[in-house]
Amino acid sequence: MSAVLPIAAQTPAGKPERWAELADTIFRNYGVDDGVPISTVTAFAEDGDGFLWVGTMAGLARWDGYHFRVYRKDPAKSGALRDDFVWCLQPDSQGRLWVGTNGGALSRYDRTTDSFVTIDAEAGGNENIPVRALAQDGAGGMWAGTDRGLVHIGPDGARIPSQTSENAGLPARAVTSLLHDEMAGSGWAPKPG
Repeated sequence: MSAVLPIAAQTPAGKPERWAELADTIFRNYGVDDGVPISTVTAFAEDGDGFLWVGTMAGLARWDGYHFRVYRKDPAKSGALRDDFVWCLQPDSQGRLWVGTNGGALSRYDRTTDSFVTIDAEAGGNENIPVRALAQDGAGGMWAGTDRGLVHIGPDGARIPSQTSENAGLPARAVTSLLHDEMAGSGWAPKPG
């Protein structure tokens, strides 16, 4: 049987001085008036350079600590996003940001050109298959969950056909959530018995 202490007798975890530093923390909300494309936010991520990225249904915004810079679809501009509706964001092991969109494309931000490299999630460039989930593979590539299953993209952006849902024995159904397993590929395996 365990004892329950009165609330006044319980102390917060960690050192009390740690909590004192947070006593005056001020939170600020950012919205459309501050440069976010729309108030409906679909994803957040931090890249390897420390930029915060905000995915919305109307574009992608990068926060540098002072201002938002918005990236949107622009068919006339090379290196623009294919679609403004961002479902998911995921940095990879190299700190690069990957963006899954509603328009069937996966984009990788290229910091040297301040633009995006776009990879079709499916062969043939089907723009009607949303990329709803991303998880890094631990080797610089990305797993993409789409409305038709799972797709593996290599670090160079090439789709790896042997790892599509159909070839991996998975049903070709929507994959809406993925999680990178830190133990995968580490040589760790459960002991039998």
